[in-house]
Amino acid sequence: QYWSYTRLSVGDLNSLPLINGVDCFITPRHRNDDSESDNNSHQWHIFPLSRVLLRGVVTAIDRRPNGCTLIVIDDGTGAIDCRCWEES
Repeated sequence: QYWSYTRLSVGDLNSLPLINGVDCFITPRHRNDDSESDNNSHQWHIFPLSRVLLRGVVTAIDRRPNGCTLIVIDDGTGAIDCRCWEES
């Protein structure tokens, strides 16, 4: 499995489809010209997204007693809630 931090805007992240509770990129699959499959059928690559790199302004921080900190980030395309867990 390949892990990377993908740069996205908050607007892009909010517009991704949710599949089984996971945000995903969906792109058309390119097929070979000599393929015998039906030309009208569509095949897709689905890439689950688990880590992203966001850049923006922190507009709110809420530290919870359970070790979780909620952070709201606004990058001009939208705002998103992020969670940060303290290591124990």
